[in-house]
Amino acid sequence: GQGCYIVGHSVLNPGVTIGDGAMVLPMSVVTRDIAPGAIVAGAPAEPIGQVDEAFIAGLQAELQAQRQVC
Repeated sequence: GQGCYIVGHSVLNPGVTIGDGAMVLPMSVVTRDIAPGAIVAGAPAEPIGQVDEAFIAGLQAELQAQRQVC
């Protein structure tokens, strides 16, 4: 996904999709798709929270503006 955060020592299984603005916390093992804005942690990674919707909307607007510049 665009603008997602994947923190060190995390493992992503082949084929998983990380949604826009999602956060994968340290040492997580992602075994299935992560929804946009989800905050996940653990092995296997489980949702523990959600990024604020306004943050995701702002991130998407910023990414769109950057695409128009390139």
